[in-house]
Amino acid sequence: CHTATWLDGVTDHTGNSNGYFMLVNASYAPSQFYVQAINGLCVATTYQFGAWVLNIASHPGQILPNLTFRIEKPDGTLLESQNSGDIAVTNPARWNQVVFSFTTPPGVSSVVMRIINNAQGGEGNDLALDDITFRPAGPALNLQVTNFPHDTLSVCENDNSTLSFASAVEEHCYAVTAYQWQQSVDKGASWADIPGAVNPTYDRLPTMAGSYLYRFIVAPPGNIGLVSCSVVSNPITVLVNKVPASAVTISPSANPVCPGAPVSFTATPTNGGSQPSYRWTVNGDSVGTNSPRYTDTFANGDLINCLMTGNLDCSVPVASDTVTIAISPLPTILLPPDTTIVSGESIRLNPVVTGDIAAWLWSPATGLDDPHSPTPLATPATSLTYQLDVVSQAGCTASAKETVKVFHGLEMPLAFTPNGDGKNDLFRVPPSEPVTIIRLAVYNRWGATVFATTNSSGGWDGTLNGQAQPTGTYVWQIEYMDLVTKKAVVKSGTVVLVR
Repeated sequence: CHTATWLDGVTDHTGNSNGYFMLVNASYAPSQFYVQAINGLCVATTYQFGAWVLNIASHPGQILPNLTFRIEKPDGTLLESQNSGDIAVTNPARWNQVVFSFTTPPGVSSVVMRIINNAQGGEGNDLALDDITFRPAGPALNLQVTNFPHDTLSVCENDNSTLSFASAVEEHCYAVTAYQWQQSVDKGASWADIPGAVNPTYDRLPTMAGSYLYRFIVAPPGNIGLVSCSVVSNPITVLVNKVPASAVTISPSANPVCPGAPVSFTATPTNGGSQPSYRWTVNGDSVGTNSPRYTDTFANGDLINCLMTGNLDCSVPVASDTVTIAISPLPTILLPPDTTIVSGESIRLNPVVTGDIAAWLWSPATGLDDPHSPTPLATPATSLTYQLDVVSQAGCTASAKETVKVFHGLEMPLAFTPNGDGKNDLFRVPPSEPVTIIRLAVYNRWGATVFATTNSSGGWDGTLNGQAQPTGTYVWQIEYMDLVTKKAVVKSGTVVLVR
Protein backbone atom coordinates (compact mmCIF):
# COMPACT_ATOMS: atom_id res chain seq x y z
CA CYS A 1 0.00 0.00 0.00
CA HIS A 2 0.99 3.63 -0.45
CA THR A 3 3.73 2.47 -2.80
CA ALA A 4 3.89 5.88 -4.42
CA THR A 5 4.12 7.88 -1.22
CA TRP A 6 5.99 5.67 1.32
CA LEU A 7 9.65 4.73 1.43
CA ASP A 8 10.54 1.33 0.00
CA GLY A 9 12.74 -1.27 1.73
CA VAL A 10 12.72 0.32 5.17
CA THR A 11 14.52 -1.69 7.92
CA ASP A 12 14.62 -1.08 11.66
CA HIS A 13 16.98 1.63 12.84
CA THR A 14 19.88 -0.86 13.29
CA GLY A 15 19.73 -1.87 9.61
CA ASN A 16 18.63 -5.43 10.41
CA SER A 17 16.52 -6.63 7.47
CA ASN A 18 14.76 -9.08 9.80
CA GLY A 19 14.19 -6.54 12.57
CA TYR A 20 10.81 -5.23 13.75
CA PHE A 21 9.46 -1.71 14.19
CA MET A 22 6.04 -0.04 14.65
CA LEU A 23 4.48 1.52 11.53
CA VAL A 24 1.89 4.22 12.31
CA ASN A 25 -0.67 5.67 9.88
CA ALA A 26 -1.75 8.65 11.98
CA SER A 27 -5.36 9.63 12.55
CA TYR A 28 -6.83 12.76 11.01
CA ALA A 29 -7.20 14.45 14.40
CA PRO A 30 -4.31 14.97 16.78
CA SER A 31 -4.43 12.41 19.60
CA GLN A 32 -2.37 9.97 21.61
CA PHE A 33 -1.64 6.73 19.73
CA TYR A 34 0.60 4.80 22.12
CA VAL A 35 0.32 4.34 25.91
CA GLN A 36 2.36 1.92 28.00
CA ALA A 37 2.94 1.47 31.73
CA ILE A 38 6.59 0.99 32.69
CA ASN A 39 7.12 -0.90 35.95
CA GLY A 40 10.12 -1.90 38.04
CA LEU A 41 12.00 1.35 37.80
CA CYS A 42 14.29 2.58 40.55
CA VAL A 43 12.90 5.18 42.90
CA ALA A 44 14.50 8.62 43.07
CA THR A 45 16.56 7.84 40.00
CA THR A 46 17.22 9.87 36.87
CA TYR A 47 16.53 7.95 33.64
CA GLN A 48 17.32 8.66 30.05
CA PHE A 49 14.36 8.00 27.76
CA GLY A 50 15.06 7.32 24.08
CA ALA A 51 13.00 6.46 20.98
CA TRP A 52 13.87 6.25 17.27
CA VAL A 53 11.40 7.81 14.75
CA LEU A 54 11.27 7.93 10.95
CA ASN A 55 9.03 9.87 8.51
CA ILE A 56 7.74 7.19 6.13
CA ALA A 57 6.97 9.70 3.35
CA SER A 58 9.09 9.20 0.26
CA HIS A 59 8.93 12.78 -1.07
CA PRO A 60 8.33 16.32 0.25
CA GLY A 61 4.96 18.09 0.17
CA GLN A 62 3.21 15.78 2.60
CA ILE A 63 2.12 16.49 6.17
CA LEU A 64 5.10 16.10 8.50
CA PRO A 65 4.69 13.99 11.67
CA ASN A 66 5.08 15.89 14.94
CA LEU A 67 5.11 13.97 18.24
CA THR A 68 5.05 14.67 21.95
CA PHE A 69 6.53 12.10 24.35
CA ARG A 70 5.20 12.26 27.94
CA ILE A 71 6.39 10.49 31.08
CA GLU A 72 3.76 10.60 33.86
CA LYS A 73 3.22 9.18 37.29
CA PRO A 74 0.49 6.52 37.40
CA ASP A 75 -1.91 9.23 38.62
CA GLY A 76 -1.27 11.29 35.49
CA THR A 77 1.13 13.79 37.04
CA LEU A 78 3.59 14.88 34.38
CA LEU A 79 7.21 14.13 35.18
CA GLU A 80 8.74 15.21 31.85
CA SER A 81 7.82 15.63 28.19
CA GLN A 82 9.64 16.24 24.92
CA ASN A 83 8.39 17.42 21.51
CA SER A 84 10.03 15.94 18.44
CA GLY A 85 9.30 18.91 16.25
CA ASP A 86 8.40 18.28 12.61
CA ILE A 87 10.02 15.05 11.43
CA ALA A 88 11.49 15.82 8.03
CA VAL A 89 11.35 13.64 4.91
CA THR A 90 14.61 11.71 4.29
CA ASN A 91 15.07 9.59 1.20
CA PRO A 92 16.91 7.33 1.61
CA ALA A 93 15.50 6.66 5.06
CA ARG A 94 17.35 8.13 8.07
CA TRP A 95 16.10 7.39 11.59
CA ASN A 96 16.23 10.14 14.23
CA GLN A 97 16.39 9.63 18.00
CA VAL A 98 14.37 11.62 20.53
CA VAL A 99 16.17 11.67 23.89
CA PHE A 100 15.35 13.33 27.22
CA SER A 101 15.73 12.66 30.95
CA PHE A 102 13.29 12.37 33.83
CA THR A 103 13.58 11.53 37.52
CA THR A 104 11.37 9.12 39.45
CA PRO A 105 10.16 10.64 42.71
CA PRO A 106 10.85 8.89 46.02
CA GLY A 107 8.56 5.91 46.39
CA VAL A 108 7.62 5.86 42.69
CA SER A 109 8.88 2.85 40.67
CA SER A 110 6.27 2.87 37.84
CA VAL A 111 5.53 5.45 35.16
CA VAL A 112 3.23 5.81 32.17
CA MET A 113 4.62 6.65 28.73
CA ARG A 114 2.37 8.44 26.24
CA ILE A 115 3.11 9.32 22.63
CA ILE A 116 0.83 11.97 21.12
CA ASN A 117 0.34 12.84 17.45
CA ASN A 118 0.31 16.62 17.15
CA ALA A 119 -0.19 16.92 13.34
CA GLN A 120 -3.41 16.82 11.30
CA GLY A 121 -4.20 13.70 9.29
CA GLY A 122 -4.45 13.52 5.53
CA GLU A 123 -1.76 12.94 2.96
CA GLY A 124 1.33 12.26 5.03
CA ASN A 125 1.74 12.24 8.82
CA ASP A 126 2.81 8.58 8.63
CA LEU A 127 5.76 7.38 10.72
CA ALA A 128 7.78 4.45 12.07
CA LEU A 129 8.76 3.95 15.73
CA ASP A 130 11.61 1.73 16.99
CA ASP A 131 13.63 0.83 20.09
CA ILE A 132 12.06 2.70 22.99
CA THR A 133 14.56 2.55 25.86
CA PHE A 134 14.79 3.53 29.52
CA ARG A 135 18.23 3.57 31.07
CA PRO A 136 19.38 4.97 34.39
CA ALA A 137 21.40 8.14 34.03
CA GLY A 138 24.43 8.60 36.19
CA PRO A 139 27.84 10.15 36.50
CA ALA A 140 30.65 9.69 34.00
CA LEU A 141 32.92 6.90 35.23
CA ASN A 142 36.52 6.00 34.56
CA LEU A 143 38.55 3.03 35.83
CA GLN A 144 42.32 2.81 35.93
CA VAL A 145 45.01 0.60 37.46
CA THR A 146 47.88 2.38 39.17
CA ASN A 147 51.00 2.42 36.95
CA PHE A 148 49.14 0.70 34.07
CA PRO A 149 47.74 3.15 31.49
CA HIS A 150 45.94 0.61 29.29
CA ASP A 151 42.70 -1.32 29.71
CA THR A 152 44.41 -4.69 29.32
CA LEU A 153 47.43 -5.75 31.34
CA SER A 154 49.38 -8.97 31.76
CA VAL A 155 50.94 -10.33 34.93
CA CYS A 156 52.60 -13.61 35.79
CA GLU A 157 51.09 -16.26 38.01
CA ASN A 158 54.06 -16.03 40.36
CA ASP A 159 53.77 -12.24 40.67
CA ASN A 160 52.71 -11.67 44.27
CA SER A 161 52.23 -7.94 43.93
CA THR A 162 48.85 -6.26 44.46
CA LEU A 163 47.14 -4.36 41.63
CA SER A 164 45.48 -1.15 42.82
CA PHE A 165 42.29 -0.19 40.96
CA ALA A 166 41.07 3.39 41.26
CA SER A 167 37.66 4.78 40.29
CA ALA A 168 36.94 8.27 38.98
CA VAL A 169 33.30 9.40 39.36
CA GLU A 170 31.80 12.66 38.09
CA GLU A 171 30.91 14.82 41.10
CA HIS A 172 27.49 16.13 42.12
CA CYS A 173 25.50 13.45 40.28
CA TYR A 174 24.34 11.62 43.40
CA ALA A 175 23.93 13.12 46.84
CA VAL A 176 25.65 9.98 48.12
CA THR A 177 27.44 7.49 45.87
CA ALA A 178 27.52 3.78 46.65
CA TYR A 179 30.16 1.51 45.04
CA GLN A 180 30.35 -2.16 44.16
CA TRP A 181 33.33 -3.81 42.41
CA GLN A 182 32.62 -6.77 40.15
CA GLN A 183 34.62 -9.53 38.48
CA SER A 184 33.99 -11.63 35.37
CA VAL A 185 35.82 -14.85 34.54
CA ASP A 186 33.94 -15.56 31.29
CA LYS A 187 35.05 -12.54 29.26
CA GLY A 188 32.17 -10.37 30.43
CA ALA A 189 29.31 -12.79 29.76
CA SER A 190 28.41 -12.65 33.46
CA TRP A 191 29.53 -10.56 36.41
CA ALA A 192 29.73 -11.29 40.13
CA ASP A 193 30.02 -8.86 43.01
CA ILE A 194 33.35 -9.01 44.84
CA PRO A 195 32.47 -9.44 48.53
CA GLY A 196 33.45 -6.43 50.61
CA ALA A 197 34.69 -4.43 47.61
CA VAL A 198 32.44 -1.39 48.19
CA ASN A 199 34.97 1.47 48.30
CA PRO A 200 36.18 3.87 45.59
CA THR A 201 39.39 1.79 45.32
CA TYR A 202 40.01 -1.95 45.11
CA ASP A 203 43.23 -3.90 45.63
CA ARG A 204 43.38 -7.06 43.59
CA LEU A 205 45.27 -9.91 45.23
CA PRO A 206 47.23 -12.49 43.17
CA THR A 207 45.19 -15.26 41.54
CA MET A 208 45.81 -18.41 39.57
CA ALA A 209 46.32 -18.16 35.81
CA GLY A 210 43.36 -17.03 33.73
CA SER A 211 41.57 -14.05 32.17
CA TYR A 212 39.83 -11.71 34.60
CA LEU A 213 37.70 -8.61 33.90
CA TYR A 214 37.08 -5.98 36.58
CA ARG A 215 34.64 -3.06 36.73
CA PHE A 216 32.78 -1.02 39.30
CA ILE A 217 29.17 0.13 39.43
CA VAL A 218 27.72 3.17 41.21
CA ALA A 219 24.23 4.16 42.27
CA PRO A 220 22.47 5.90 45.13
CA PRO A 221 22.84 3.75 48.25
CA GLY A 222 19.36 2.20 48.02
CA ASN A 223 19.78 1.16 44.37
CA ILE A 224 23.33 -0.26 44.28
CA GLY A 225 22.13 -3.87 44.13
CA LEU A 226 19.74 -3.27 41.22
CA VAL A 227 21.24 -3.61 37.75
CA SER A 228 18.65 -1.31 36.18
CA CYS A 229 19.46 1.38 38.73
CA SER A 230 23.26 1.42 38.48
CA VAL A 231 25.88 2.94 36.21
CA VAL A 232 28.71 0.67 35.04
CA SER A 233 32.32 1.65 34.42
CA ASN A 234 34.57 0.56 31.59
CA PRO A 235 36.08 -2.88 32.27
CA ILE A 236 39.79 -3.61 32.66
CA THR A 237 41.17 -7.00 31.67
CA VAL A 238 43.88 -8.69 33.73
CA LEU A 239 45.58 -11.61 31.98
CA VAL A 240 47.36 -13.86 34.48
CA ASN A 241 49.86 -15.95 32.55
CA LYS A 242 51.11 -19.34 33.67
CA VAL A 243 54.76 -19.77 34.59
CA PRO A 244 56.25 -22.07 31.92
CA ALA A 245 57.15 -25.55 33.13
CA SER A 246 60.81 -25.02 32.28
CA ALA A 247 63.70 -27.36 33.02
CA VAL A 248 67.33 -27.85 32.06
CA THR A 249 69.57 -30.90 32.09
CA ILE A 250 73.35 -30.96 31.73
CA SER A 251 75.50 -33.79 30.43
CA PRO A 252 79.32 -34.10 30.51
CA SER A 253 81.33 -35.38 27.57
CA ALA A 254 83.00 -37.79 30.01
CA ASN A 255 82.80 -38.58 33.72
CA PRO A 256 84.97 -40.02 35.29
CA VAL A 257 87.88 -38.36 33.52
CA CYS A 258 91.66 -38.48 33.66
CA PRO A 259 93.61 -35.78 35.50
CA GLY A 260 93.98 -32.63 33.39
CA ALA A 261 91.59 -33.82 30.67
CA PRO A 262 89.04 -31.15 29.58
CA VAL A 263 85.34 -31.93 30.01
CA SER A 264 82.61 -30.32 27.89
CA PHE A 265 79.16 -29.85 29.42
CA THR A 266 76.04 -29.39 27.27
CA ALA A 267 72.82 -27.86 28.62
CA THR A 268 69.51 -29.07 27.16
CA PRO A 269 66.54 -26.78 27.98
CA THR A 270 62.84 -27.63 28.11
CA ASN A 271 60.35 -24.78 27.50
CA GLY A 272 63.19 -22.29 27.39
CA GLY A 273 61.96 -20.34 24.39
CA SER A 274 64.03 -19.33 21.40
CA GLN A 275 66.89 -17.65 23.30
CA PRO A 276 67.30 -18.91 26.86
CA SER A 277 70.19 -17.61 28.94
CA TYR A 278 72.62 -19.74 30.92
CA ARG A 279 74.77 -19.29 34.02
CA TRP A 280 77.28 -22.02 34.84
CA THR A 281 78.72 -22.55 38.31
CA VAL A 282 81.53 -24.67 39.71
CA ASN A 283 81.29 -25.18 43.45
CA GLY A 284 78.83 -22.27 43.54
CA ASP A 285 81.09 -19.79 41.71
CA SER A 286 80.01 -18.38 38.34
CA VAL A 287 82.13 -19.56 35.42
CA GLY A 288 81.95 -19.74 31.64
CA THR A 289 79.76 -17.62 29.40
CA ASN A 290 76.09 -17.32 28.48
CA SER A 291 76.21 -20.43 26.33
CA PRO A 292 74.64 -23.90 26.37
CA ARG A 293 78.19 -25.34 26.32
CA TYR A 294 80.92 -25.02 28.92
CA THR A 295 84.38 -26.63 28.71
CA ASP A 296 87.11 -26.67 31.35
CA THR A 297 89.40 -28.91 33.39
CA PHE A 298 88.27 -29.88 36.87
CA ALA A 299 89.39 -31.31 40.16
CA ASN A 300 88.03 -34.43 41.77
CA GLY A 301 84.75 -33.65 43.56
CA ASP A 302 84.00 -30.37 41.71
CA LEU A 303 80.26 -29.66 41.60
CA ILE A 304 78.94 -28.43 38.22
CA ASN A 305 75.55 -26.75 37.86
CA CYS A 306 73.70 -24.66 35.28
CA LEU A 307 70.97 -22.05 35.85
CA MET A 308 68.75 -21.53 32.80
CA THR A 309 66.31 -18.63 32.31
CA GLY A 310 63.97 -18.91 29.33
CA ASN A 311 62.75 -15.99 27.26
CA LEU A 312 59.10 -17.08 27.30
CA ASP A 313 56.69 -14.80 29.15
CA CYS A 314 56.82 -15.37 32.92
CA SER A 315 59.92 -17.59 32.72
CA VAL A 316 61.81 -18.04 35.97
CA PRO A 317 65.36 -19.35 36.48
CA VAL A 318 65.56 -23.13 36.86
CA ALA A 319 68.60 -25.10 38.03
CA SER A 320 69.90 -28.32 36.59
CA ASP A 321 70.85 -31.32 38.63
CA THR A 322 74.38 -31.10 40.02
CA VAL A 323 77.09 -33.21 38.38
CA THR A 324 80.01 -34.27 40.59
CA ILE A 325 83.30 -34.66 38.75
CA ALA A 326 85.18 -37.89 39.39
CA ILE A 327 88.88 -37.91 38.52
CA SER A 328 90.30 -41.34 37.75
CA PRO A 329 93.83 -41.87 39.16
CA LEU A 330 96.72 -42.15 36.74
CA PRO A 331 98.56 -45.46 36.65
CA THR A 332 102.09 -45.42 38.11
CA ILE A 333 105.09 -47.23 36.62
CA LEU A 334 108.30 -48.09 38.45
CA LEU A 335 111.10 -49.48 36.23
CA PRO A 336 114.48 -50.74 37.50
CA PRO A 337 117.63 -48.74 36.74
CA ASP A 338 119.21 -49.03 33.33
CA THR A 339 120.45 -52.57 32.76
CA THR A 340 123.51 -53.95 30.92
CA ILE A 341 123.59 -57.35 29.27
CA VAL A 342 126.21 -59.21 27.28
CA SER A 343 125.61 -59.31 23.56
CA GLY A 344 123.37 -62.24 22.69
CA GLU A 345 121.85 -62.53 26.14
CA SER A 346 118.24 -61.63 27.15
CA ILE A 347 116.63 -59.83 30.05
CA ARG A 348 113.04 -59.86 31.31
CA LEU A 349 111.62 -56.33 31.55
CA ASN A 350 109.69 -56.39 34.82
CA PRO A 351 108.01 -53.05 35.71
CA VAL A 352 105.99 -52.44 38.89
CA VAL A 353 102.66 -50.91 37.78
CA THR A 354 99.71 -49.75 39.89
CA GLY A 355 96.19 -49.27 38.60
CA ASP A 356 93.61 -51.25 36.69
CA ILE A 357 95.50 -51.59 33.41
CA ALA A 358 93.62 -52.28 30.19
CA ALA A 359 96.50 -52.12 27.67
CA TRP A 360 100.28 -52.39 27.63
CA LEU A 361 102.63 -51.25 24.85
CA TRP A 362 106.45 -51.34 24.75
CA SER A 363 108.26 -49.38 22.04
CA PRO A 364 110.25 -49.87 20.01
CA ALA A 365 109.29 -53.49 19.52
CA THR A 366 112.87 -54.32 18.38
CA GLY A 367 114.28 -57.29 20.31
CA LEU A 368 111.05 -57.92 22.27
CA ASP A 369 109.18 -61.22 22.23
CA ASP A 370 105.80 -59.47 22.83
CA PRO A 371 105.52 -55.66 22.92
CA HIS A 372 102.00 -55.95 24.46
CA SER A 373 103.14 -58.11 27.37
CA PRO A 374 103.46 -56.59 30.87
CA THR A 375 106.86 -58.36 31.17
CA PRO A 376 108.36 -58.97 27.72
CA LEU A 377 111.70 -60.72 27.13
CA ALA A 378 114.21 -58.28 25.63
CA THR A 379 117.13 -59.46 23.45
CA PRO A 380 118.41 -56.28 21.76
CA ALA A 381 121.37 -56.48 19.41
CA THR A 382 122.48 -53.02 20.46
CA SER A 383 121.76 -50.78 23.40
CA LEU A 384 118.12 -49.58 23.32
CA THR A 385 115.83 -47.43 25.44
CA TYR A 386 112.39 -48.99 25.78
CA GLN A 387 109.31 -46.93 26.62
CA LEU A 388 106.34 -48.53 28.36
CA ASP A 389 102.89 -46.93 27.82
CA VAL A 390 99.96 -48.23 29.86
CA VAL A 391 96.25 -47.33 29.60
CA SER A 392 93.92 -47.79 32.56
CA GLN A 393 90.35 -49.06 32.31
CA ALA A 394 89.29 -45.39 32.66
CA GLY A 395 91.41 -44.46 29.64
CA CYS A 396 94.15 -42.71 31.60
CA THR A 397 97.74 -43.16 30.37
CA ALA A 398 101.20 -43.22 31.95
CA SER A 399 104.67 -43.95 30.58
CA ALA A 400 108.21 -44.70 31.74
CA LYS A 401 111.54 -45.66 30.12
CA GLU A 402 114.26 -48.23 30.72
CA THR A 403 117.58 -48.51 28.85
CA VAL A 404 119.06 -51.93 28.14
CA LYS A 405 122.79 -51.58 27.38
CA VAL A 406 124.41 -54.35 25.32
CA PHE A 407 128.09 -55.02 26.25
CA HIS A 408 130.10 -56.70 23.49
CA GLY A 409 133.34 -57.02 25.55
CA LEU A 410 136.18 -54.54 25.93
CA GLU A 411 138.03 -53.98 22.66
CA MET A 412 141.18 -51.83 22.89
CA PRO A 413 142.76 -50.14 19.83
CA LEU A 414 145.49 -52.06 18.00
CA ALA A 415 147.50 -48.97 17.02
CA PHE A 416 147.57 -45.18 17.43
CA THR A 417 149.36 -42.23 15.75
CA PRO A 418 150.32 -39.50 18.21
CA ASN A 419 151.21 -36.91 15.55
CA GLY A 420 149.03 -34.11 16.86
CA ASP A 421 146.52 -34.13 13.99
CA GLY A 422 143.65 -34.65 16.40
CA LYS A 423 142.93 -38.13 15.06
CA ASN A 424 143.83 -41.25 17.00
CA ASP A 425 146.43 -39.32 18.99
CA LEU A 426 145.82 -41.23 22.25
CA PHE A 427 145.82 -44.84 23.27
CA ARG A 428 142.84 -45.15 25.60
CA VAL A 429 139.62 -47.01 26.31
CA PRO A 430 137.35 -46.06 23.40
CA PRO A 431 134.65 -43.61 24.48
CA SER A 432 132.03 -46.03 23.10
CA GLU A 433 132.98 -48.62 25.70
CA PRO A 434 130.85 -48.03 28.80
CA VAL A 435 133.37 -49.37 31.32
CA THR A 436 134.90 -48.02 34.44
CA ILE A 437 138.63 -48.77 34.70
CA ILE A 438 140.53 -49.47 37.85
CA ARG A 439 143.97 -49.12 36.20
CA LEU A 440 145.38 -48.93 32.68
CA ALA A 441 149.15 -49.37 32.19
CA VAL A 442 151.44 -49.49 29.09
CA TYR A 443 154.88 -51.19 29.06
CA ASN A 444 157.80 -51.08 26.61
CA ARG A 445 159.56 -54.19 25.41
CA TRP A 446 161.87 -54.13 28.41
CA GLY A 447 158.93 -54.17 30.78
CA ALA A 448 159.31 -50.60 31.90
CA THR A 449 156.04 -48.69 32.57
CA VAL A 450 155.66 -45.83 30.11
CA PHE A 451 152.07 -44.86 31.09
CA ALA A 452 149.51 -45.58 33.84
CA THR A 453 146.10 -44.05 34.75
CA THR A 454 142.96 -44.73 36.79
CA ASN A 455 140.88 -42.27 34.75
CA SER A 456 138.50 -43.99 32.34
CA SER A 457 138.83 -41.09 29.90
CA GLY A 458 142.62 -40.83 30.25
CA GLY A 459 145.05 -42.14 27.55
CA TRP A 460 148.76 -42.43 26.54
CA ASP A 461 150.04 -39.82 24.08
CA GLY A 462 153.17 -41.83 23.12
CA THR A 463 155.59 -39.96 25.44
CA LEU A 464 157.46 -40.69 28.62
CA ASN A 465 158.51 -37.80 30.79
CA GLY A 466 157.84 -35.50 27.79
CA GLN A 467 160.01 -37.56 25.44
CA ALA A 468 158.43 -39.15 22.39
CA GLN A 469 158.77 -42.88 22.46
CA PRO A 470 159.90 -44.77 19.43
CA THR A 471 157.69 -46.53 16.96
CA GLY A 472 157.08 -50.07 17.94
CA THR A 473 154.93 -52.54 19.76
CA TYR A 474 153.97 -51.92 23.39
CA VAL A 475 152.19 -54.13 25.93
CA TRP A 476 149.14 -52.85 27.79
CA GLN A 477 147.24 -54.20 30.77
CA ILE A 478 143.83 -52.98 32.01
CA GLU A 479 141.81 -53.74 35.11
CA TYR A 480 138.15 -52.72 34.86
CA MET A 481 134.70 -53.46 36.32
CA ASP A 482 132.69 -55.95 34.26
CA LEU A 483 129.36 -54.32 33.47
CA VAL A 484 127.48 -57.60 33.74
CA THR A 485 129.18 -59.42 36.63
CA LYS A 486 130.05 -56.20 38.48
CA LYS A 487 133.47 -57.79 39.26
CA ALA A 488 136.99 -56.64 38.45
CA VAL A 489 138.48 -58.09 35.28
CA VAL A 490 142.12 -57.93 34.11
CA LYS A 491 142.90 -57.99 30.42
CA SER A 492 146.14 -57.39 28.42
CA GLY A 493 147.30 -57.03 24.85
CA THR A 494 149.64 -55.12 22.53
CA VAL A 495 149.37 -51.83 20.68
CA VAL A 496 151.55 -50.44 17.88
CA LEU A 497 152.78 -46.84 18.18
CA VAL A 498 153.09 -45.45 14.65
CA ARG A 499 154.90 -42.24 13.82
